[in-house]
Amino acid sequence: MMFISKAHNLNNHLRRTFVREWIDFGDMHTVHKIFGLVVGIETMSHSFFHLLRWGLNNELSLLWQSTAGVTGFIAAFVTPLICWPMVFPFLKRRISFEVRKGLHYLFIVWAVALLFHAPTKIGWLIGIPALVYAIDFVFGYFMTNNLIETAYFERYGENGVAVHFKNPPSWENRPPTSYVYIMCPWISKYQWHAFTMFPEPLKENHSMLCIGASGDWTKELLDKIQAPCLRQLYVHGPLMTEFSDKAITTANHRCWDYPDPFPHDALCRKRINIIWVCRDPGLIEYILHKVDISGITQNSYAFIFYTGQRELALPKHLPVNIFIFNTRPNIENTITGIITAIHSGEGLPEEMYEKRKKIAKTPFRRE
Repeated sequence: MMFISKAHNLNNHLRRTFVREWIDFGDMHTVHKIFGLVVGIETMSHSFFHLLRWGLNNELSLLWQSTAGVTGFIAAFVTPLICWPMVFPFLKRRISFEVRKGLHYLFIVWAVALLFHAPTKIGWLIGIPALVYAIDFVFGYFMTNNLIETAYFERYGENGVAVHFKNPPSWENRPPTSYVYIMCPWISKYQWHAFTMFPEPLKENHSMLCIGASGDWTKELLDKIQAPCLRQLYVHGPLMTEFSDKAITTANHRCWDYPDPFPHDALCRKRINIIWVCRDPGLIEYILHKVDISGITQNSYAFIFYTGQRELALPKHLPVNIFIFNTRPNIENTITGIITAIHSGEGLPEEMYEKRKKIAKTPFRRE
């Protein structure tokens, strides 16, 4: 499962089949983390007890004189480099994402070493999942990559970049709540980064990304986009997110990928309620000025919890179903309140819109 969980194209396809009724393909990254942690612990403990047994039997020479010893040493040596920077918070804070991602690719060395580790079924247990992952990776790299010749880049606020582009022809009937991997050759030809994608609010058949400056790559992107411009962009995907079928969407801005707080197409079809926690004032202002919430939905709640420092510069008229708070949310109380209001039918957003229409149509009378 450690390899299969990262076969993005396969998982994306299976998520559209009946298999999804038994397996949650929307949260395969969690599966990958769990199995990666288990395999990392097992690899190190297995190596330790082998060394202990060989040492007690005066057979340590097997470490460099046998295939099992050499391949086991290689696997044990690279395992901490693969796992620890992704697991331990103090290492994650001190090592850049680019370095940690590069070290993670040592899994190739780990897998090849274990293929020759012992004359048992381990070759099949490692080889078949690794082969599935490799085929999936090659298929995605060559078949689902698209060059966007004229992607439009612009800054928003003090710390973010918005990217707009026309959907490639191969994206017809793709799920709107998706994420993509992008590569900007004018920054690095070797780095692909995942970002949430959502429909462009002002143009049909266009998509948009909101990218906050957090890591080295995103900060370099922010430095290069000093003014609105057109640049080349490679896009791999789209891939469905775990939020595609949620009735209540929560979003935060802590990572450099700002998720779409208002999933437009889904809001048009379902009652999708949003709880958005954000401390970036520029992002909130950008979204509220760009997106016509009342034109998308009038039957959903949108709660924005702003935790930044400066005062927000909000639009003059906000839709009645948007509520903005200058505090952190009590998620449990907020969600139960939304559910209670929907089930009771009291204070629904569509009722608030009707009341506002009645007030607007009421003729003004001078007493």
